[in-house]
Amino acid sequence: MLRHSRTKIASGVSKTRRRSPRELGFQLEQQACRYLEQNGYRVLCRNFVSRYGEIDIVALEGHLSSLLR
Repeated sequence: MLRHSRTKIASGVSKTRRRSPRELGFQLEQQACRYLEQNGYRVLCRNFVSRYGEIDIVALEGHLSSLLR
């Protein structure tokens, strides 16, 4: 019996390659930060949490601050 077979699931992606929503979100956030930095922004903080909610990325370009969710 094969224990580590790579069976396909409905989406066509093998089980060993499927990422959790948290992992996917982290990866996409990383890409967004790289994009901002490559386009002249300075990322000030990530995952800022207050009583009003969470801001994923706080970035600055010159005197303009950007809040990204």
